[in-house]
Amino acid sequence: MQFVCDHFGWNYIMGMEFTEDLSDLEKAIKEKLTPDNIYEPCPCGSGNKFKFCCASTMKNFDLDVYLAAFTGGETQ
Repeated sequence: MQFVCDHFGWNYIMGMEFTEDLSDLEKAIKEKLTPDNIYEPCPCGSGNKFKFCCASTMKNFDLDVYLAAFTGGETQ
């Protein structure tokens, strides 16, 4: 999680419990990665409009998969 927070410039305090609810982090990441207008260029840099590129990925967003890809498979 620290990698994601650092990447987006978010302040954080670490103190997770085993059963920590990460739904707030998932919501914040989805909001950060989704443009306000779905017809804007996709943030992935493909040049396509978001609706026709990564919108389906964001609809089925999985925080565990995102964190694994973001950290290169490193788990914490």
